[in-house]
Amino acid sequence: MSGGKASQNQIERQVKIQVESQVKKSGIVVYLRLSLYLYLNLALKPRHDFSRISGNTEEIMKTRVTAGLFALLAAFSCNDDDEQLAPIEGKWRGTMAEIQVKPFGLPIPVSKKDESFHTEIEFRSDGKLIVYEDSQTTEGTWKLNGNKLVTDIDFNTEFIGLSGTYTVERLTGTTLIFYLEKDNQTISDPDTGQSISGDLKATLHFQKI
Repeated sequence: MSGGKASQNQIERQVKIQVESQVKKSGIVVYLRLSLYLYLNLALKPRHDFSRISGNTEEIMKTRVTAGLFALLAAFSCNDDDEQLAPIEGKWRGTMAEIQVKPFGLPIPVSKKDESFHTEIEFRSDGKLIVYEDSQTTEGTWKLNGNKLVTDIDFNTEFIGLSGTYTVERLTGTTLIFYLEKDNQTISDPDTGQSISGDLKATLHFQKI
């Protein structure tokens, strides 16, 4: 009986090692496929028939529970980071700008939200980027590669210029959020006039229009 239990544990360990190895190589899609295979072959169709090896129905239940846990783990591993990005082409209106500066020598960053940020931007399918602000337009270019948005345009907000490489945090049919990080920057608070130097992160929020 101990030999049967050892054989079952060995098979489960081997399957787990294979799953983890494939996740590192190919990501969540392969993880889901392997978990589904494990569930179908061990939970629903126990072809190895551990009952004949160990003679203990408790071992069969453990096998089925293990298979179910693998399947559940795979399902819950599909988080927001795995969401497919929606098309970015179209016109967007700013709803908020978040500025965070970590001053040199200080552990706590300084944050500010600007809910008056209503700049409109348009991503055209030919790679042209247009910014609309106070009845004026500024043209530039854009390119999206994965979640990296590269813009080249001569336009500045109160805190930063819009040119740079952004990371797209969220892109759906109605919402666009991306942020830009720059080291060793100095900005001035338009309300107090105080200058702050440090590492900057600017997050811009938009809604589709």
